[in-house]
Amino acid sequence: MGHQARIQSILSALAAVKFDSAVSQEQLRQQVEIAAGREASALGLRDRVAELEVAVDTAATSAAFENIRQRILANEAVIQEATARAQNVQPWVGYFTEVKKLLSTQQAYATEHFISEYGPRTAVIQQRLRPVYGFGEVEVTSKDSAIDIRIHRKGETLRPTDFFSQSQVQTLVLGLFLTACSSQTWSGFSSIMMDDPVTHFDDLNTYALLDLILGLQSSPEGERQFVISTCDEKLLQLARHKFRHMGAAARFYRFQAIGAEGPLVSEISA
Repeated sequence: MGHQARIQSILSALAAVKFDSAVSQEQLRQQVEIAAGREASALGLRDRVAELEVAVDTAATSAAFENIRQRILANEAVIQEATARAQNVQPWVGYFTEVKKLLSTQQAYATEHFISEYGPRTAVIQQRLRPVYGFGEVEVTSKDSAIDIRIHRKGETLRPTDFFSQSQVQTLVLGLFLTACSSQTWSGFSSIMMDDPVTHFDDLNTYALLDLILGLQSSPEGERQFVISTCDEKLLQLARHKFRHMGAAARFYRFQAIGAEGPLVSEISA
């Protein structure tokens, strides 16, 4: 059975290559030689293809390396140019660094001088506008060029923004603003401009602000011009009532619309 199966297998293999059982050994030998030649040729082609692949990889790698080398050279040129520019501007960097130090020193001095001269005025203005019951006076100090504001309550020093309402904070900021405006001496332009300064104010605080403006406008340090814009009709009416004794020195205008040539504004009587 084993021999028979082997014979059948050999016959099937011969049939696959189109040989029958009558094939001679010489024919088989020739076919083996042909197959061996083909195999050798295929192996040669495989080796050639491998060599070509290596050559292509080498060329691609060489091109990549050349590209990298060119980029390195270009970057080195950029670095050299930037280094040269940095060396040229380095003296100016030192110069402006010294200028910055000098300005910082002068700013710190000016802030300290302003606080020492006008810090108490801020507290007075804030008290005139709205005293905050339960808290002591406002303390304005400076550190370097920054202005620091604190309030006192039962022996503690506190930040106003942690305890004041929005209206009280606005009053405090308004006091700082009016202190700065009313005490500046570096410019001859003495107009003080405010836009809706009475947000969150009640009538009492609004009256206090108008009284304060009236006092600042005619202070011994020199008259000040106040320009106030508002959307609050109540502020307008209170201001007309408060300043009516000033006659032509107090003027009131109402914005009506935007026309082709600009805003349309009409003057209203005090």
